[in-house]
Amino acid sequence: MNKHYSIASILALSSLFLGMSKPIEKQVLPASDDQQETIERKAQYTKPHAAIYLDYQSPGNLTIDDQLELRLNFKVRDQAKQLQVKVSLEDILLLQSDSQFEFDTSGNKQNSVTILATALKEGTARIKLDTTILVEGRYQSRSFIIPVIVGDPAQFKSVVTGRVISRPGYTVDKEHGVVSMPAVEASE
Repeated sequence: MNKHYSIASILALSSLFLGMSKPIEKQVLPASDDQQETIERKAQYTKPHAAIYLDYQSPGNLTIDDQLELRLNFKVRDQAKQLQVKVSLEDILLLQSDSQFEFDTSGNKQNSVTILATALKEGTARIKLDTTILVEGRYQSRSFIIPVIVGDPAQFKSVVTGRVISRPGYTVDKEHGVVSMPAVEASE
């Protein structure tokens, strides 16, 4: 009996999920008070996100003490009333411009921000942009990440820190930071 219940549950759930994943093919819309009109619709599957679009030219490799001047061009959807941009950097870059920007997008849907920063030390960093728009009284957010490389990327290697305890059967590769351990197969 329990086996039949499990199979019936699986079939019911799978038919429920299949019904939920079918695209909307026809939709009934009222054309007037008396009659209804059926129209065809194609379903489009897209990842939902706030309608904020970013265009920028990727920064080249920097060296220590180089100045980074990065121009960010934002475009928002037609219904947006306000755009807020918050910039945060990792510790290898020093921000020399404002970290927060706010624009009234009622008339202009395209806005630009220029970020100025100085490279302090070698490594890889990310410029994180948290953007928010105001649409019909609701805030919608989207994040962007811009990678920045300071120095020669071929020199960046992971460094093993701390003590490495070696036991019989263990192999330690200090250059790559890998410890190989012996394995024993067990059956229960």
